[in-house]
Amino acid sequence: MSLHACINTEEAAAGATDNIQGLEQTQRALSGRVILCISDSKRVLERRETILSALGCNVICALEGAKALRSVRRHPVDLALMELRTPGTHGELIVINLKIARPRMPIILVAQDFDEVPLSISHLASRILQQGICSTELLHEIACVVMEQGAHRNVWRFRPELESNLEEVHA
Repeated sequence: MSLHACINTEEAAAGATDNIQGLEQTQRALSGRVILCISDSKRVLERRETILSALGCNVICALEGAKALRSVRRHPVDLALMELRTPGTHGELIVINLKIARPRMPIILVAQDFDEVPLSISHLASRILQQGICSTELLHEIACVVMEQGAHRNVWRFRPELESNLEEVHA
């Protein structure tokens, strides 16, 4: 299945009407990148692998934290995309261990709710996205993080309430 067909099928099923502008730019940004996908859902992993592979990414899938940690130690992973709740290891421990293994590797967390992300790890994530995000938005966020990382910019993004707290601290 082509990338356009895969995304269109998913978004039509979700009722989305957004067009797929910028897909070529996203493809250029992601082509050849190694993306580690971590989720407790085989279906989610298969879907992400299909879409990211169609963009030219090398995708490593892990259903549990231990496999993800082994993979990041063995392969030059450019970015980790993970569900916060992953069986086998608590999500916080996975994030911390990923950062220990690859301190500069961006991590995109996908969570049911922003409040579910503990403050202890929220600052370690490049992005925190809400579960159910459509594929085009997810791809856009991944591409933005990869491009920011390539430009050696600070890719850390905080939840809105944390940003306001930081502004108060720096004021």
